[in-house]
Amino acid sequence: MALSDELKLAITYLPDSEKNKLLFRYIAKDDKMIRRLTFELLEKRETIENRIQKVYALIDKELPTTEKFYSPGYLLMDMRSINARITEHAQTTKDSVGEIQLTVYMLAEAFRRHGLALGGFSRDRCFTFSSYIIKRIQIIEKKIKKMSPEQQSIFIHELNELMDYVWTFEHTEKLAKFEKLPRSF
Repeated sequence: MALSDELKLAITYLPDSEKNKLLFRYIAKDDKMIRRLTFELLEKRETIENRIQKVYALIDKELPTTEKFYSPGYLLMDMRSINARITEHAQTTKDSVGEIQLTVYMLAEAFRRHGLALGGFSRDRCFTFSSYIIKRIQIIEKKIKKMSPEQQSIFIHELNELMDYVWTFEHTEKLAKFEKLPRSF
């Protein structure tokens, strides 16, 4: 429900203490807003690199190693969980370069760690995993087009490495051809 102009005007005439009470009550119900305000007001945007490093560490920890790998489905579940943390980072910091950098790292690391094992599964068993990879790359591709060459240079090498994996893994290669993904950026 949208605020009417009359209500907005009435709120502006409230005493500051009353406005603050309402504001604090509203903010306390929104975890995303709390994270964003903590970052903007308390950390003063000085912790972006620290936050990125924490997500890198999370990827290294949470993405299964070859000893813990069970199937493409379980790997995909882990990747979706990690991607939620990457999205949280991006929403909190508004760091689109870091978001792409972390997403590319996660996808490439999945291939580095499990490319051989994934090749042993049938196309049907890998279809959802492969579709996820292709969709993530399409999202990255759209976001890259909005960036300057300097921003792109931060992650372009790793992105091209990821594209090499995509185009050499038979299950993702077919989808990449169908979706007309570039072989490199």
